[in-house]
Amino acid sequence: MDEVPGVQLVEETEARSGWRFTFEIDGAGPRRVFQLTVSWQDHEDIAGGGVPPSELADAAARTLAEYWDDSGDSARPQTSRIDLSTARRLVPGFVEGVRSKLVR
Repeated sequence: MDEVPGVQLVEETEARSGWRFTFEIDGAGPRRVFQLTVSWQDHEDIAGGGVPPSELADAAARTLAEYWDDSGDSARPQTSRIDLSTARRLVPGFVEGVRSKLVR
């Protein structure tokens, strides 16, 4: 595997049923900006509510960046927005990858 892309949180916004985070990913290709939405339910299901939402989002963004980097362009979403629940369904081992990155 090549060097893991860098992930940086740019903005955090509260949404009606959770949070919206904007991230920048720097890797071998062009810099990408995307938004990740995290619902209260996803926060509870994945992290047990035991970590700040921004920490969960960071771990999720890093897991997505690794997956996209390993899988190539075909795995990247066609939109600049992705919901955590969608990532859970589409990315094999996503929840385990996120949990392994959480600082507890």
